[in-house]
Amino acid sequence: MKLTTFVTNTARGFITYNGIGRDRMGVTPSDWLMEIRDMGELTLHSLAQRIKAISEPRIEALKADFSGNPRHSFVIAAYEGAIPVVGVISNYEWATKHGDEKIASPNLHVELIVPKPVTSGAVIATGDCGPKGKQGTRKIFTALKARRSVESITRLMVKSVRDSAYASGRKGTVGTSVVLGVLPFLGNFKTTCHIVGGSTLGEMPNFLSPQMSMRDGYVETDGSFVSRYDSKTRRGIIRENPCPSCGNPIPDGYARCGVCDTQTNS
Repeated sequence: MKLTTFVTNTARGFITYNGIGRDRMGVTPSDWLMEIRDMGELTLHSLAQRIKAISEPRIEALKADFSGNPRHSFVIAAYEGAIPVVGVISNYEWATKHGDEKIASPNLHVELIVPKPVTSGAVIATGDCGPKGKQGTRKIFTALKARRSVESITRLMVKSVRDSAYASGRKGTVGTSVVLGVLPFLGNFKTTCHIVGGSTLGEMPNFLSPQMSMRDGYVETDGSFVSRYDSKTRRGIIRENPCPSCGNPIPDGYARCGVCDTQTNS
């Protein structure tokens, strides 16, 4: 699961990422985040700096696996107290300017920004958006300015990601499956998964807080019970089997291949 929800001493919000999916041992950037232990002592800025410190040596160690160019970004959306904050921790793109670097920097930079009170909000789109993704981003911001409902805006968010995937024939780096997180100012985290064709396996976002941490959570939505715990790695394992038609990896539970629409046996 790419999405992590978090609570620190002063902040609460979401972290996600694009770029590196996993290393040769199957360890993901989400797993890197789970090594942070002192959440009760961190502000949002010090959390971002901790992510930078943990991630930089790992990304550098993966250069050979990414042709010497391991581009990667974390994205943060949070409340620091009552103040909304968005930002990126990246080695090739920024929250405050257009465009990106073709070659990754050896260092991650941290940008955390607060939307001005007179604005309707902020939209950050990272990774391989393409023209369709950029068009979708503009529609989301227009909806924010018009003060459309949360439901209307989240539908546009899902559509923007999927439009990017379909524009590349679903053969690019953007997939059709979308995990959506919403955090009301006065309310709890809300997350939903949007999977083309549906799935019998519902993944839960990872969670970091001063009291506890949780990762690799899932729900068997068809009522069955399947143990996915691996005692050697001490974590839940969700297998990805190759599609028999196109070879695209398909997670357990998915009803269809996300690239060629081949039906699975799940």
